[in-house]
Amino acid sequence: ASPEAPKIQAKIALAYREINDEEMAYLRRAELFGKYRAGGERWDKVKENDPKKEARNLALIAQRDNINLMLKNAEETKDRTLYQQAIEDSRDYLKAFPEDSNSVRIHWNLALTLDTKLGEKDKAFAEYIKISTAYWDTAFQKQAAENAVALMDEMVSADSLGSPVAAESSGKNLSASQKPLSVDENRLVFALNNYIKLFPHDPETPKMLAKAGALYYNHRQFKPSLKYFKTLAKHFPESEGANQARFTIMENYFGKGDFKSTELIARRLREVAPEFGEKATKRLAESIFFQAKTYAESAQHLQAAEEYRRVVAEVPNIEFAAVAIYNSGLEFDQAKEYERAIDSYKILLASYPKSEHTLQTVNNLAFDYRELGDLRNAASTYERLADLDSTQTGRQVALYNASVSYVQAEEWRRAIQVNTKFVERFPNAEEAAELLFNNASYYLKLNDLQNANNIYASFASQYPDSPKAVEAFYHRGMYLAGNNRIAEAKAEFDKAIAKNDELKKNKKEVNDFYTSEALFQLADIKFKEFQNIEFRLPAKTIARNKKDKKALLVELVNKYTSLAGFGTVRLYESTYKIGKVYEEFAKSWGRQEIPAMDENRRIIARKEINQTAAGLYDKAVAAYKNGAGVLEKFAAKQKQSRDADAEKLEPNKLSLVDSSLALAENWISLCKNKVSENLFAIAEIYNESLTQMLNVPVPAGMKAVEQLVYRQQVLEKVVAPITQQVVEAHARNLKESAELKIENQWTGSSLARIFALSTIVADELQKLGKRALASYVNKAKFYQRLVEDDDEAAFDVSEELANMVELGSSFTFSAAQAYHQGLTRARDMSPDNSALEKPVEKFMKAIVDFGLTAEMQAMLASDRIKKYEKLFQETENPTFEDAQFTYDDIYLSLTDGSQKILKFGYEASRNFKMSDSWGQKIAMLLVKTNPQEYAEQLGFKVAEQLMPSSSSWLVSSEFTVGWSEIEFSDSEWSAAYNEGPGKQLSDNNVAVQAIWLTHFDQSQLSDSESKKPIRSASVQDSLSVDGFSKAVSRPSKVYFRKTFDIKGLPVSGSLKLFADDTYKVFVNGQMVSESFAESDNKTDIQGLNLTQYLRSGKNVIAIEVEDSDKSAGNMESVIQIRNLPDLEGKI
Repeated sequence: ASPEAPKIQAKIALAYREINDEEMAYLRRAELFGKYRAGGERWDKVKENDPKKEARNLALIAQRDNINLMLKNAEETKDRTLYQQAIEDSRDYLKAFPEDSNSVRIHWNLALTLDTKLGEKDKAFAEYIKISTAYWDTAFQKQAAENAVALMDEMVSADSLGSPVAAESSGKNLSASQKPLSVDENRLVFALNNYIKLFPHDPETPKMLAKAGALYYNHRQFKPSLKYFKTLAKHFPESEGANQARFTIMENYFGKGDFKSTELIARRLREVAPEFGEKATKRLAESIFFQAKTYAESAQHLQAAEEYRRVVAEVPNIEFAAVAIYNSGLEFDQAKEYERAIDSYKILLASYPKSEHTLQTVNNLAFDYRELGDLRNAASTYERLADLDSTQTGRQVALYNASVSYVQAEEWRRAIQVNTKFVERFPNAEEAAELLFNNASYYLKLNDLQNANNIYASFASQYPDSPKAVEAFYHRGMYLAGNNRIAEAKAEFDKAIAKNDELKKNKKEVNDFYTSEALFQLADIKFKEFQNIEFRLPAKTIARNKKDKKALLVELVNKYTSLAGFGTVRLYESTYKIGKVYEEFAKSWGRQEIPAMDENRRIIARKEINQTAAGLYDKAVAAYKNGAGVLEKFAAKQKQSRDADAEKLEPNKLSLVDSSLALAENWISLCKNKVSENLFAIAEIYNESLTQMLNVPVPAGMKAVEQLVYRQQVLEKVVAPITQQVVEAHARNLKESAELKIENQWTGSSLARIFALSTIVADELQKLGKRALASYVNKAKFYQRLVEDDDEAAFDVSEELANMVELGSSFTFSAAQAYHQGLTRARDMSPDNSALEKPVEKFMKAIVDFGLTAEMQAMLASDRIKKYEKLFQETENPTFEDAQFTYDDIYLSLTDGSQKILKFGYEASRNFKMSDSWGQKIAMLLVKTNPQEYAEQLGFKVAEQLMPSSSSWLVSSEFTVGWSEIEFSDSEWSAAYNEGPGKQLSDNNVAVQAIWLTHFDQSQLSDSESKKPIRSASVQDSLSVDGFSKAVSRPSKVYFRKTFDIKGLPVSGSLKLFADDTYKVFVNGQMVSESFAESDNKTDIQGLNLTQYLRSGKNVIAIEVEDSDKSAGNMESVIQIRNLPDLEGKI
């Protein structure tokens, strides 16, 4: 393309313009723009830079002229089509020339056209935002940002943008009622954020922040609202709207229910913004009030009360101050802080006497005094309430409550005054006669008998047919009884009963309650007489007192049964007293004195007394159980009746008498606890017999063994059954108490007794076991002297030793079984097995103690076996042989018994889930007694050594005394000579060598041969046969030694041996096997068990071998040792 083409195109357009043909000029300019703008159809055909640049400028000017033309024509004709064409041309321009300096103006005109000419507000808003973010540092940037805000202002309703409205004073969290922003409101927020971000320090920015905050606030969206107002207050503290922002921040916090933050802002606002002082003060009080309410609603009553009090302390003149201080009292009541509640109520009455809560405040004040036990102040407050209350019912109830409180405070004169006032004001009230009558009893308490009698007399004469006459006699009787005038009191009680019978006979209203009370007092006087009767010597007195006490028992049971028939509150105690009568009789019977007699007869007499006492206690148990059942049924009916009556009671009226239901529960509980107490007493009676039998002396003249056996028989045949009886008695207590759903000191004591009894027989048997072994140890010393003196008495003593060891094991095993049985039974009876820990530990310790003792004595027995075996071999004295056999038996008895007991103890430790330490101790002892059987079974790590015959064995042809002992010095012995691989013993795990002792005479060898080392039979391969034969000399009898260490505890040891042809085997100096050449010269492979001869540490196996047939035989062997390397520590 020619570089001149764009210029020609521009001239053509200009020519059309010159002739006023604007339409063709527009088209030619549009053509020029379309061809020569960047990316146009002719753009790439202009190759040179200068022409290319000129073509671009011509295209730019052409499009700009077209835009201006369209806007001019549109303005003149008001044709929307021309405006839209101008918009399209502007967009093409901006797309083609985004970096042009005129682009910002073109863009601005585009946005204004959309906004003001076409009314396309959404599109105009988008373009304003683009201009504000695209054209930095231009005049149009801020104008565009402002126009975006102004445009959205027009589209958003005035309500959304008004000043923030104060939050409601209800204290509700208004966040839950927030409203969402509309589309236009969201775009307004966008525009505001855009302005704030672009011009953060502009003078108009505070207004933008306030506008955004107000928008969110009026939609109850407090969190974003706070963000804008906080930013305004922080960054523009001196701006015109800063204080309004602070106020709105406070309102935001109040609206969202953040009362703590509201309080903080309100305090600050009062300081910095006096114009908001009144509002801030109110919000301060409201925020504290509603924070208190929040605490109250979450049951944090103490915090609520303190906050309510703080309202008055901070803003004493606030209109709801009286409500706040009243609420603080209520919340202190809820928190049971009665003294502080009283303080609040006093403030209310003093500072706000005309409050609508005054009456309730005085009533609450009286209630709190009662809760604190300040009955006198409670009573005087109720009197005050009676003067303040304007209703007759309220005054009547208040005076009655004052009377009750004065009575409970034992303010008798004030009680009389209030009762008199009550009668004067409300003479026809239902309670009037009763209160006046009660004054008589109060006069009696003041020792004013005259006034009391005047009241009682007036009732007797004025109301001869009134049931109150019965009560009058009863009260006089109580007064006289209280002054220890018992005879006169009985007479008054009798009058009360007679008066009631008279009323009943005349078919008048009776007073069964006070009749039963009078009868109860008479029965109680009899009961005290009953208690004072004891069965003390002489015998005639005991017999007479038994007769009298039995008669009184029948009389009292009848009286208390009759009392129960009245159905009054005395039903409960009377029912209880029936059991108490039987219990007291049982106690007296058990305490009775026994005349002087021999001990055996005394034991029998005491046993008979105890058996009868146990039967009497059983009757008491039955009476108490029956009483509890009857009372529970009666109480259930009483409760049903009481609930119905409760609906008829006037509000706030106090009851003068304790609730009969509470009384019922008390006596039911006493009956049930007495069941447990008496069952425990029965068990203790049996326990007395147990104590006697435990202390039974051993008959004189018995030998030591006989004494032990006798004691064992007493324990197993007498003590054990009685122990079982005592345990069953205590178990009965636990069972029946559980059925009654009670737990008390007696059930706790029974459980403790069961734990104590669970080991009592076992403890005694264990002591017998210890005594038997101790006796054995002492006797063994004596026995050794007899043996060494060759005394014939040694034979008899040996039998006694064996018996003692056998008894020691037997007693200890029986003790272990008894421990296990008793503790298992105790565990099954107890829900909490923590109390078993100590007795079970005692059981485990007994097992371990026996194991250690048996181990030590078995070691001593083993040493004595060796000792006497050696002495017998040296002297052939049969006494030493008998001693060896005796200790053989003792050793087996100790190890067998120990294994049996330890195995039982180990299983028991697992059964009782004892700590690993006890199980480990027992397991170690068990493994020590028989490692081969128990090591792997109990999970111990077993190590193994295999030692084949080789040159590591030492050998000598010379016999030396003590050559087979561990302590023997074999430093001069030679290493065994390997004669080649063993042919008789084959083992895939080790290389067995055939060994012997061979001497070489070097002088028989040639010079060259003598220089070769000779270590084994294979050397002859390098020597001449003649040279070898001349050099070798071979003894017919040799002595072998193999020394090795065993770490920890030996488990097992074996020796596989081929020796041609006669041999003796020693382990640690003790001969364990010997073999002689057979006539057929055939030698077998021998397998020997060495286990019992091995020890921890250093060991030696010594073998004497004789080649008796001169057949050039040798020795092959494999030693196998299994041990527990970790079992080294002491138990």
